[in-house]
Amino acid sequence: MNTPKPPFHTTTEELLYNILQKLPDVTYLTANDISSIAKLNALILDGDIPTDESITTAIDAIKGKVPEEGNTLGKLYSIIQGLGNLKSEDIDTLAELNAILTDADVVSTTDLSNAINALLEDVPSQANTLKRLFDLITTKQDKFADTIYPNTYFVSPTVTDPSAGLRGDYTRPFSIERACQLAASGDTIAFLPGLYYLDGINLARNGVMYTAFFGKAILSAASGSLFDYDSLEDTGDDVTIDGDFDFYVNGGTVFNFKEGVSLRKYTIRWSNAFHNAGTFMRMPVTLSTGIFEGSIQIDKSCPTVAIECRSTARIYGAGVMNLQIVNNSEFNYAILPWFAGFVFNISYIGTNYGLFTAPINAGAEGNVFTLNIKQGAGCKTFLCSGEYTASVEGGEINLYGDKINLNARLMNCKLYGNPQSSSKVTAQATNVAIVNDQVTVLKLDGIWKDCSYTRTSTSLCIMEGRFYNLQCNSSVSALKITGYVRLADGTSLIVNGNEYLEITGTLVGNAAQLITLSQTAPIIISGSIKQLNQLAPAIKSANGGYTHSLTLKGAVIEAGASSSASIQIDLPDGLNLKLYGKSYGNKAIGGTAAVIYQVGANDDFVTDADMNVINV
Repeated sequence: MNTPKPPFHTTTEELLYNILQKLPDVTYLTANDISSIAKLNALILDGDIPTDESITTAIDAIKGKVPEEGNTLGKLYSIIQGLGNLKSEDIDTLAELNAILTDADVVSTTDLSNAINALLEDVPSQANTLKRLFDLITTKQDKFADTIYPNTYFVSPTVTDPSAGLRGDYTRPFSIERACQLAASGDTIAFLPGLYYLDGINLARNGVMYTAFFGKAILSAASGSLFDYDSLEDTGDDVTIDGDFDFYVNGGTVFNFKEGVSLRKYTIRWSNAFHNAGTFMRMPVTLSTGIFEGSIQIDKSCPTVAIECRSTARIYGAGVMNLQIVNNSEFNYAILPWFAGFVFNISYIGTNYGLFTAPINAGAEGNVFTLNIKQGAGCKTFLCSGEYTASVEGGEINLYGDKINLNARLMNCKLYGNPQSSSKVTAQATNVAIVNDQVTVLKLDGIWKDCSYTRTSTSLCIMEGRFYNLQCNSSVSALKITGYVRLADGTSLIVNGNEYLEITGTLVGNAAQLITLSQTAPIIISGSIKQLNQLAPAIKSANGGYTHSLTLKGAVIEAGASSSASIQIDLPDGLNLKLYGKSYGNKAIGGTAAVIYQVGANDDFVTDADMNVINV
């Protein structure tokens, strides 16, 4: 049996349509169209495609649990079953066939409706399965609507009749209020293009998905919570709001997610959020997985952060944030963080405030950040614990949390090591002001050009990278050089009392001395020092009346070619020297002060005028 071509459901429909196409001016068949009763019989027999079993199954699906007394569809089925195919003895002339076809066109819509009403008798409406069939047949649009967009309630801001909507039909949308009344778990609410004013309306329904259809939907909220999942019973259903949405946040909250422990899956995607007041997103406390993706623009007069974590507990889960943020606020940051286990991909531009505030708790771990930050000179972005890949231009990056690992391109900014932080920064840095403020440990690797270093207290900094033209604005506190440091011309490392300097790498500079022994403090050198000032020693005491402590372990010290000493100690200062193995200098240890060899002897410092440190 041949398969009908769409849109025909049977080959009979297709063949009859082709026949009618040939007869634009008449309403009956002619001998030229059907030359034999065999052809007609074949046409009719070919249309007898449905089996009894398939018809019964289809009818039972429509009937549902209708009681027997209301089974009007069964009556119609009995009528249909009583009809048989035409046989050759039924029609022996083409004239009789033509009369049958012409006479068959007697059922009008009114007649059909009257016939159905006669069959209905006193059947209650809830059992009127025949009416369902009639509506299905006579309303093609309704028949296919929910098939194309199953379980979808389309909404429009221009709907005036709340009851006019039809599920699955975007040409007959609901009001948003009506759709929220009808939608249940597994359904979708689809916003048609337009501007929706939704003050005080909670759109959130457990298990309902929200999307935009045929273009941009603009949702404006000035009060209340637009999607308030925290007010709903915790069913654990996924939360999906994904579409071409623009949100205007004018005082309310757009997303208020669950505060308690609820392992939901979140998929939140939007186009733009214009944050003028209120809160754009209040994060859940826990989630199983989640993606939060879109653009946020914060107005200059906005007094609040756009995204906030709750102060009661950190947000924990496998979440991803892909954000583009422009913050013009004169009063606040973009995000109040307390995350654990999140991945961030954020592009940020700020004029007055940075991306992250000081975190509620800096100890949250397991976060991974990819940041592209351009911020004004007065902006400050705080970093909590985590792994960072970043590009930062302008403002300040504050290493606030413990265990921060930052791989970054830094330009024209300040790098501030907060108290108790233990961080490592590997950077391609230009014109960066490094401030060491009581950190536990601050490790600096990478390449640093035209940068400065300042410390505020006794705290350890390890310079593992290569520094070119480094300006030191304070004494060293606790400093260890394991890489290469080329000091800015005129700059000296000053070592005061209770401070510590260790050089295992290379120190190069052009100054009156590269290391100034100001007070009693231990200095350990096992690397190399190169003085570019031809008249100056590499190390010199400040003549403050202190006895200094210097330990050399295979050190190589090169003073200026015309200097009298590589290490110069003058009265009233003194030097306690410890030599472990041989150390070398192009000039001897000199000056007017006495040198006490606490370990080793004077011949353990080998002087060779031809010795020089290769400056790489």
